Amino acid sequence: MQTNSFLRTLAAVAAVGFLVACSNADNPYAAIKDPPLLKATLHTVTIEVADSAAIDLRVKQGYTRLPPAPNYPGSVRVEAALWKVSEAVAAAPVVLTSPGGVAPNERYLVMAPTDTGSPVADPDANFVGDFYQRVLGDMPSSYSEIDKRRIHSKTYLVDDILAAKKKLQEAGIPITFSPVAITTAYYGDHKLLGITAPDGVIIELVETAAQ
Repeated sequence: MQTNSFLRTLAAVAAVGFLVACSNADNPYAAIKDPPLLKATLHTVTIEVADSAAIDLRVKQGYTRLPPAPNYPGSVRVEAALWKVSEAVAAAPVVLTSPGGVAPNERYLVMAPTDTGSPVADPDANFVGDFYQRVLGDMPSSYSEIDKRRIHSKTYLVDDILAAKKKLQEAGIPITFSPVAITTAYYGDHKLLGITAPDGVIIELVETAAQ
């Protein structure tokens, strides 16, 4: 009887170990030691909207709309490629700052419904949480479809874009947009690269000249 009990216990432990091993194999973020992988600060959340209603609501809530400023055509092409939108959309974002600057900036891309990307279908919440927490030291966030807003991309500031690239590669996290240096009215001279979160959100990592 004791032998049978021991064997059952051993089998249960082996099964749990197998499941954990499979889970870790499917989840590269679980293997990250001493998270977060990057020292990253969330600066801007870019949101898809079909019209200006959500923007107008934010202004009524105390957000401040930054004056529009033109970008260099070359920079618009880079941002359009990174964000996977048309150059017309990339050239006309609306940027809002929160009351007192206590929350990340919100950047709105006004896009026709047919131009918006589709979110990844039913991503695993734990998987998504591991990505944001263990890679970026952040928490997942979302906007409701009810108020017609959906997160398109999130921009994080990092101290060294090449060091960030190296850490991502060593952790097996695909870089979907190679580092490039551009100048925009919003960030000035900066370097950026892109990765994609498991929930389909484009993650833009930025090293600014001011840093």
